Formats: sequence, C-alpha cells, structure tokens
Amino acid sequence: MLQKTKPVWLIAGASLIIGGGAGAFWLAQNNFLMGYNPPGAKLIPQQALATLSVSTNPQQWQKLQQTGTPATRAAIAQQIQNLQQNFLTSNGFDYQQDIQPWIGSEAMIAYLPLSTETTTTPEKAKTPKVEDALILVLPVNQPLLTSQIANQINSGKNNLVGRTYQGVTIQESQKGTKSPISVTVLDNAVVVTNNPKAMDQVVDAYQGNKAIAKLPGYSQALGKLNPGQSMFTEAPRSAARLYLNLPAISTMIGSEATKPVSTQPPLNPQQYQGIATNVVLEPQGLRFQGVSWLKPDSKQKFLPKNDAKIMPQRLPADTFLMFSGSNLQQFWLDYIDGQGNPLLPISPDAVRSGLKSFTNLDLDEDLLSWMQGEFTVALLPSAANVTSRLKAGVVIMVQASDRPKAEKTLKRLDEIAANNYQFQVESNQLNGQPVTNWVSPLVGLNISHGWLDGNVAFLTFGAPIAPGIVPQPREALATNSQFQQTLPGMSQAHNGKLFINVDTAINANNLPLPQLPKDWRGAAKSISTIGMTTQVESDRLLRFDLSIQLQPSK
Repeated sequence: MLQKTKPVWLIAGASLIIGGGAGAFWLAQNNFLMGYNPPGAKLIPQQALATLSVSTNPQQWQKLQQTGTPATRAAIAQQIQNLQQNFLTSNGFDYQQDIQPWIGSEAMIAYLPLSTETTTTPEKAKTPKVEDALILVLPVNQPLLTSQIANQINSGKNNLVGRTYQGVTIQESQKGTKSPISVTVLDNAVVVTNNPKAMDQVVDAYQGNKAIAKLPGYSQALGKLNPGQSMFTEAPRSAARLYLNLPAISTMIGSEATKPVSTQPPLNPQQYQGIATNVVLEPQGLRFQGVSWLKPDSKQKFLPKNDAKIMPQRLPADTFLMFSGSNLQQFWLDYIDGQGNPLLPISPDAVRSGLKSFTNLDLDEDLLSWMQGEFTVALLPSAANVTSRLKAGVVIMVQASDRPKAEKTLKRLDEIAANNYQFQVESNQLNGQPVTNWVSPLVGLNISHGWLDGNVAFLTFGAPIAPGIVPQPREALATNSQFQQTLPGMSQAHNGKLFINVDTAINANNLPLPQLPKDWRGAAKSISTIGMTTQVESDRLLRFDLSIQLQPSK
C-alpha cells in the first residue's frame, strides 16, 4: 500500500501577449491549432500531478493581498513566505536581488510524487512510499543572460555542491541542510527542486522529450485559455494557470485505496486527460476559466448539448444550493462511463441496487428513460409561513421527454409508498395546481410531487418547500443579485450550472450540518457564494467557468 506525505499547497498563474498587426492576427488565428506551452512545460515530467504557472507581475499579488478576509490574506501571505524561505532564503538567495531582475513574466511550480522503497522488517517485503517533491521553474527573460546566471549559480557562492547528471551540471545543498535544494539551468530557465531525484527526472523529461508539453491535448487546451488573443488589445492577465493531470491523480488515489487489492475492481482506462484553468483576480473574488479534455483514444465523448437555461427561473431566490443540467439521462450515462474511477463518490451499481431494493423500480427503464430533458436538484429553505421541524428540503425537477411514461412511474411510486411504507397518499390543490402529497408517519417529513408548465415533473422531500415553487416562485433565483454576480451571462444556455450560497447555507447555520474542521470553518467564513457553469465545445472538450465570491475586504 502506498503511503503519502501531506502535499504542499501550490500557488500559480499565467499569461501570453501577442503583438499587433497582421502577424498578431495570424498568431491568434493559429494559436488554437498550434497550441501554447507556458514556460516550464518542456521541463516538467509527465508524472507530475499538478502544475501552476504563476504571474510574476507584482500588481497581481497586490490585488490578491487586498482580496478576502484578514484570515485568508494572512494564510496566502504565509504560503508565499514559506515557499521563498524553503527554496531561496534558507540557501542564501534573495528574490528581489538575485531573481527579480531577470525573471520572465511567469514562473511554474509543479508537484511531483516520487516513489521510493522502504523496508519495515527483514521478514516483510519492500513497500513503496511516496515522497512529495516540488519543482520551481524560473524562466530568464533575456536568453543572452542565461549563461551568466548559470556561472553565478555554479560559482559556489551559496555553498552548493556540484554534480553532473546526463551531462547537466547540478548544484545541490550540502548534506544536513534543513531545506535542501537542487539547482540547474535548462532551456533558458533556472530549475529548483527540493529533491535530487526530482531534478534527475526533470533532466530525463527534457532530454527524452517526455515533459508535460508532449501530453495529448495539453498545448491545444492551454491555447484555448491563452488570454492574449485580441488583435488590438491585451486581454486581462490571469494571476495563475493551473493544470491537473487527471490520469496520474486517479492512479495515485486508486493505488492508495485502503481495501485489499484482491477485493478491488480493476480500474478502467481513465477517460479524461486533464483540466487546465486560468485564475483571474476580480474585485469580489476569484474566477477560474478553464477547459477539461478527454484522451484521444477515450471511448467516452461529450454530447454537444447546452440547453440548461430555465431551472434558475423555477427556483426561489433564497435557494441554498442548486445543480442543473441539460439532460439527466445523458448525465447519468457520462457518470457511469467513469465507473471504476476511484474519484467517483458513489458507485453506479450501488445507486441501481439501492433503488431496486427500496422501490423495486429499474433506474434505467422506469426513470431515466423519460428523463431526457433539462433537470435540477436543489436544496431550499422551508416555505415561508409554514411550521416545520426541518429547516430545508430537496427538490428534483425534470423536463419529461415522455409524460405518459413518467405518470405511470409516479403512480407506481404512490402505490409503493402506501403499501410498503405506510404513507397516506393524498391528491390536493396547491396554489391552484394539482399536487400529490405523501403524509409520513414520521412527523416533520413532507413528500410531494406534481407537474409544472405541462411537462416539468417535480418531487420534494424534507421540509415543506412545494409552496415556494408551485406554480412558480414569487421571486426567482435567476433574479437574485448574488446569483447574478456569481454566474454572469445567465441569459446564455449551458450544459450545466452549480450555485452554492455559502452565506445562508453554512455561515448562517441554517442547516444541521456536521461541525467543519477549524481550518475549513475559516475558509467557509471567507466565502460568500460559489458558482460554476459548463459548456460542451466539442465531443472531447468541455469549457467551465468557476467563480468564488469572497466576503467584502475589511
């Protein structure tokens, strides 16, 4: 079983400026085909779990220091200070004097797991252990200075000891140093690591053409994110660019599973290749504008359908949480395509068997077969002027593609509720609309279902929340100012939407949630809302926009 030390937080960003005139126009048009590799992409081994390209523009970090609560600003400042201390200060380097004069517009940080063998006892076999390694790539903004910088590093000024690997000169801290580093110069960049083995892998990746720049779809996906594609003006610079190597992350998590190997199902080949996103600092928070793409040989394909649009208009303005999509049946098919992936929180087979056990319904035939339209799952507060022991309830809405079949399924559910679980099933009127209520033997539990606008089926359970959505909310979530600020462009249709009102759901203690760990409580208090939209661009590329709105700065 793999053992893993605690990963270190990574900090990141990226930008590319394209000049004016006809040459810039040609570059902008061809960037999508040729792709873009940030500085360092030719040096980072393909085994890296994550990379972050960080803007070296001081103005970006001044913005960050003005964003969020005092606690979040202090935490970010501490992480930056730790990074400088471990990599630079403890080894005699000063960023302002030794690096800032020549560093390029962005630096790259990578997190690389290193497997080593450890022996617990003479009787037991060697077992792999994973060590954390960080790689820092500092590009030189003037290539003519590269040899001069290399000479300074190799001069022995900082009490480093030289060695050679594959013809490359590497300077390393002496044994016993509290924060050891390895330093070399490759591809017009200074490379710093905290582990000699990581430096060897950097050299191997560069010389063997096995760096992340050669991963399928990597440069093309980052080309989609390149912020400087305007022919006349430069687009807003991002503070960071993040890349996640999904196959490597999934493999690591799967290999660290606590179950015995013999009882684990074999992992299917991972479908996703990676996620890449720009991190943009906004006056109210952070925005992640990114893409996710599939492997070239993946069997899974995205369905280019971006029809999620109407559900925020059907939910009340005080909704705690909502998730919506274009097609519930397709969403499920995409989900089960990843079964065997250890990142999935719930096994598809467990969902099927659980539904069959409680209702004797077949998920695919009795439910999903008529759920091919837009859908939402939302958490709502109890309706106003209604007494309830519960503070919130869940609603599921689905635009039915086959209403007669849907009505047949709902009738079967009514029969099962009455015969198997002793619910009293009653047909009533709610705000002039027919609604079916299940009266529970458990005080406080309310279950209702009915229809909205002809073909939208809804099911609620928990607190009495149906009065807030039937026939329509008095004030819709789509009109909520926090919702509009978190998810701008709501007039556009998307493949999916997510919205979490952290203020009302968590910070105001309106929900009976388990106590969060201390560090998480501090992070939650700094956040106001979270929103995300996704849009399918092709059968292998998905765009997303994730917004984290922070509490006003104090």
